[in-house]
Amino acid sequence: MVLHPKIWSAVRISVEHIIGKVSGIWQALNFKGQEKVGLSPVALRYRVAVFLTNCLTAMRQINVVSAMYGIPPITILELLRPEAERM
Repeated sequence: MVLHPKIWSAVRISVEHIIGKVSGIWQALNFKGQEKVGLSPVALRYRVAVFLTNCLTAMRQINVVSAMYGIPPITILELLRPEAERM
């Protein structure tokens, strides 16, 4: 599927909003020069930060990206429901 450049731009901006939100909330992720590739679980820390950010968003029910696309944020119960039950 080929997307129009304006759509790609909107998607890129949405992703940048999310990355900025995660990095803004979890200051421990600002590890420029502190972490060593292969010696620190950088990817795991970021995934945990994203999950916890999703939990905060679900509890607050305020999300810039959801508002931009006119969809409600996920609820905390939906987020924590086991994956097998989501389908």
